[in-house]
Amino acid sequence: SRQPSSAPPSPDTARIARLEQTVALQREEAREKLEQWLDLHRRLEDSLSAYQTLYHDAPFGYATLDPSGVILDINVAGAELLGSEPESLAGKPFMAFVNRADVERMLRHLMQCRAGTSTVTSEVVLGGASGPVRTVQMMSRRNWIPGGRLAYHTVLTDVSDQRRSEQALRQSETRYREIVETAIEGICIVDAHNCIAFVNPQFSRMVGRAAAELLGVPSSDVLHVEDAGQADAEFEKRHTGQRGRSEVRLRRDGVLMWTSVSTSLLVDETGQFSGMLRMYTDITDRKELEATREDVVRRLVGAQEAERTRVAREMHDQLGQHLVGLSLGLNQLAQQTAETPELHQLICKLQVFSDVMARDAHHLALELRPSALDDLGLEAAVTNYANDFRERYSIEVDVHCDLTVRLDSAIETTVYRIVQEALTNIVKHARAQYVSIIVERQDHLLRAIVEDDGVGFPAERLHGHGSPDRRLGLAGMRERAALVGGELHIESSPGHGTTLFLRVPLKAEDPSDDEKAAPAAG
Repeated sequence: SRQPSSAPPSPDTARIARLEQTVALQREEAREKLEQWLDLHRRLEDSLSAYQTLYHDAPFGYATLDPSGVILDINVAGAELLGSEPESLAGKPFMAFVNRADVERMLRHLMQCRAGTSTVTSEVVLGGASGPVRTVQMMSRRNWIPGGRLAYHTVLTDVSDQRRSEQALRQSETRYREIVETAIEGICIVDAHNCIAFVNPQFSRMVGRAAAELLGVPSSDVLHVEDAGQADAEFEKRHTGQRGRSEVRLRRDGVLMWTSVSTSLLVDETGQFSGMLRMYTDITDRKELEATREDVVRRLVGAQEAERTRVAREMHDQLGQHLVGLSLGLNQLAQQTAETPELHQLICKLQVFSDVMARDAHHLALELRPSALDDLGLEAAVTNYANDFRERYSIEVDVHCDLTVRLDSAIETTVYRIVQEALTNIVKHARAQYVSIIVERQDHLLRAIVEDDGVGFPAERLHGHGSPDRRLGLAGMRERAALVGGELHIESSPGHGTTLFLRVPLKAEDPSDDEKAAPAAG
């Protein structure tokens, strides 16, 4: 049989289906929006929690003040600045914690906050009579808070250490300025190009020029022309990083001032060379005294040498002749008394004494002033003295002299006396068996070296310790060397002997007296 066909859906059924579908879609959209809102709410709560944590645990103080300065809220760091807990500060006037001297400044701060919308910055001192004192920087900006109320969000920063450091720096700069301005030394700073960048009043007085006139001027412009090269050489030492000390002459209206200069390097914040600091000490009086003393010493040494020459000549001409006559007379008496044994023996003893006296007189004359030094020159005088020294003290002496021409008489005398004094010290102190003497000329320099294999001595004895006669002997040798522009250096150590080094500069344009006389004789 045939089945009956189903009835078509009614219009209401189709509409209901469409409504159900729409409701389902809206429900799904609402669910998604709810999830988004819940996620946003959670994120907002997390942000609020992070903000509250940041606010309360921040290293800087944060506070919210009402227009009259009453604390509405404050974090832990801000409360610590006020010396209390955050919970106990709400509702209290901030002014109560301000030092009395800064109350007016705090009132101006609140008035400026009320008057404008920009950030207001002030510094006030907190604490006072009983609590610790702090300097606090306040940065406030007005804002509206919930409830439509006006408030000032304020950042509180403790700047006490910074202000103390700044005050200490200002005091240090003031002291430095006072020291520099009143220093008795002239102070000059040059830049990396060796041009003057700063001078103190004393340096201006030293050179007779105003500070403004000196700025930018090459530092060599204030020096004696002969010292400019030395100053430039000192400047070039900046690459070594060494401090320096030298003596230069400053020019002031044609008058020279001797100064001792101490130099220090200056570097910038990157460690690069930026200039030099130089301190000039006036040593003109000292130089004049040294010159006077040197002149006196030179005169004394000259007088001493003249007297030595006179006495040595008299001993040779008079005492020597008398001793020769005495020796001849004793020889005749010895011949005439040959048949009288007792008298002959006595005369023979007198002959021995006479020979000893003649030999001692010869040695004494040699010590005073050897004629070879004046007649034959330094090489012959040193060689003769060394030979005599070998015979008298049984100490082996090796002499090497390489002098082809005569030297200035003052230099020859100085070198001879220093060699003589060195050999005397060897006899007195060294207990040496061997001595080496070298005297040679190298271009414009005369070198003398005296070396022994004796017991030596500690280096500190060169600087004030040891026997007085040794100290005086060394001082005398150095003084003699300085008179002719020379330098004396001694090296010694216990058990390793002693070596004396003498260096004397020679002027190429100044021949010896013999060389000067030679053309005239020709």
